[in-house]
Amino acid sequence: MRYFLKEKLTKIEEQITRIMPPDIPEDWIFEYFNIDKNKYSNNFIKDIRIFIKNICEPGIELLSRGGKRWRPLLMLLCCEIAGGKEEDALEFTPIVEIVHNGTLIIDDIEDNSEQRRGKPAIHKMFGIDMSINTGNFMYFLPTCIINSSPLSDTKKNLIYNYFIDNMRRLHLGQGLDILWHKDHSYIPEEEQYIFMCKNKTGCLARMAAEIGAELGSENSLEHYVKRLGEIAENLGVAFQILDDVKNLTTGNPGKRKGDDIVEGKKSLPVILFNKYNPNSINKLIELFNAASEKSNKDIYINDAIELLSESGSIAKAKNYAISLLEQINIDIDKYFKGSEPSILLKDLLLSLLK
Repeated sequence: MRYFLKEKLTKIEEQITRIMPPDIPEDWIFEYFNIDKNKYSNNFIKDIRIFIKNICEPGIELLSRGGKRWRPLLMLLCCEIAGGKEEDALEFTPIVEIVHNGTLIIDDIEDNSEQRRGKPAIHKMFGIDMSINTGNFMYFLPTCIINSSPLSDTKKNLIYNYFIDNMRRLHLGQGLDILWHKDHSYIPEEEQYIFMCKNKTGCLARMAAEIGAELGSENSLEHYVKRLGEIAENLGVAFQILDDVKNLTTGNPGKRKGDDIVEGKKSLPVILFNKYNPNSINKLIELFNAASEKSNKDIYINDAIELLSESGSIAKAKNYAISLLEQINIDIDKYFKGSEPSILLKDLLLSLLK
C-alpha cells in the first residue's frame, strides 16, 4: 500500500478515536447526548460518565483491535475524485467504520462466533445484552458528526439519506444471510447471493462512496455520486467473496478456519458447488449439519473444504471476485482516469487481494 494511503489511515484512526475515545471526557457526554450540564450535580455527572464509558467499552475494545479500514479510505478517495480535498471528508470517515464495527458485534452474536480479530468475540467478553446494545449504539453514534458539521441543511439531508438508505439495505442483506444459513438444505441461486452481498457488504461501501462524493462535489453531481456508488458496491461484493474464499483456504485473520461451514453460510463456493455438482450436494449438506451439531467439528469442516476444493468451486468463486475487481478497474479508468486519487483507489483494490 502506498505511503499516501498509510498516511490517510493514520488520520482516520485519529477521527475514530475522537468519536469513540477510550477515556470518555465530560465534554463528549454533553455534546453527543444533548445533556445540559447545569441541570445535574457534579456527583451525578461523575457517575453517568462511568456508566457511559462502560456502555462504550465493548465497541472501543473491538475498534482497538484494528482492521483494514478500507471503507473510510474509500470515502476520502471518492471525495477527492469528485473534486474535493481530503479534509472535506476526513471528519466524516468514522460514520462508516464505527457502523461497520457495530455490525460485526451483532453479526458475531447472530452467528455465535467464538473469535473476532484474534481475540474472543465481543459478546463472549461483555455478555450478549450489553454487546447488542453497544452494537446498535454504534449504528447511531456517528450521526453526531452530521449534526455538528457546518454543512448546509441541504447537504446534511442528502448525507442522512445516503446513511439511512444504506442502513436499511444492510439489514435486508444480513437478514437474507441469516435465513439461508439457518436452513442447511436451502441453497440460494447465484443471482440471489449477489443481491444479498450488494446489501449486506456492498451497501456500507456504497455509503462511503456516496457520502465522500457528495462532500467533494459542490452541486451533488450525479456523475460522481452514482458512478462511485456503483463501483463501491461492486467492490463490497468482491471483498465479501474473497473473504468467504479465505475462510475456506488460508483462514481469515483472527477467526477460525471454516467457521462459515459451522454456521451454515451459503457462500459463493457452496452455491457454485450446487450449480455444477447437483448430485453431490446432499453429501455437502450432511457435512454442514455434522459440523454444526457434533463435537469433533474439525473432521467435518476439513471434509467439506476438501469436497469444495476438489470440485473447483472455491477456485471459481475466487476467479469471479477477481473478474469483478478487474471490471471495477476498467470502470475507474473509463470514468475517472488519470487523477491521483483514482490511481490510489486502484491501489486500494490491489491491497484487498492480499
